[in-house]
Amino acid sequence: MMRLFLQQAYTEAGHGGNGAGVVVFAEGMDEATMQAVARDVGLSETAFVTGLSEGAPTIRYFTPVAEVDLCGHATVAAWTVMAHLGLVQPGRHRQGLREGDIGVTLDDSGMVWMEQKAPAFGPILDPVRVAPILGLSVRDLTATGLPVQPVSTGLMDIMVPLPSRDLLEAVTPDFDAMAAFNNATDTVGFHLFCLEPRDPSHTACCRNFAPRYGIDEESATGSASGALAACLWVNGHRRQRYVFEQGHAMGSPSRMDVILIGGNGVPTGVTVGGYGGTPVEKNRLLPPSS
Repeated sequence: MMRLFLQQAYTEAGHGGNGAGVVVFAEGMDEATMQAVARDVGLSETAFVTGLSEGAPTIRYFTPVAEVDLCGHATVAAWTVMAHLGLVQPGRHRQGLREGDIGVTLDDSGMVWMEQKAPAFGPILDPVRVAPILGLSVRDLTATGLPVQPVSTGLMDIMVPLPSRDLLEAVTPDFDAMAAFNNATDTVGFHLFCLEPRDPSHTACCRNFAPRYGIDEESATGSASGALAACLWVNGHRRQRYVFEQGHAMGSPSRMDVILIGGNGVPTGVTVGGYGGTPVEKNRLLPPSS
């Protein structure tokens, strides 16, 4: 029987995080029904899980307006729900996607680690084109010496370095212009960051905007966290483990841990981890036939 949960993911000390819908045993849903449920749930993504009876879950991800290939926080949310229901056990698993599959590890503490693709780097963008979209100056975007560049470890987001947390928190994008730019460059969103986190043990503080997919801002973005770690690595900011904070501007602080795999140059793989909160069941949001 289909069941729908609302689940926080990438929580910080059990609080905050980014909410996702999770539907388990979604075999009876077609694409139009999944999209309608995601719209009614109204969170940045809803995950639809099938294949549990065969022990090989496949997950599809829908924003309120469209399907996307991958979503980090909805992956953490889905595996947290599956573990809560006793449908999966700690260990390394394979998870099917709309295209291909990925590795997911559930550790004994309940932390979910999602393996992402080897990073791909798009062309460096001219700050003159990007600055007006963010209401910033060209100098703001060049102050760190890091590039404004699309990077993907599953989804292509534009990495935007800023010199201070005050500036990061003050950004008010032109969402229409942002969505148009993402559409023109075939990118998902903008991932803004500064190397001035609130917690000095963390690596960076971030904000993520994806109005092209109906998400003005979200409080935790696992896919972009993997891309950001790769961006920092190739630009000389190398760590054994990256820890990114996000969501403070939305009142929902979140934490994403990232470990890069292999190579002294471009990493060959990326793993992003985080914790989920306690699932809340909301079956009333499912269609009556469910």
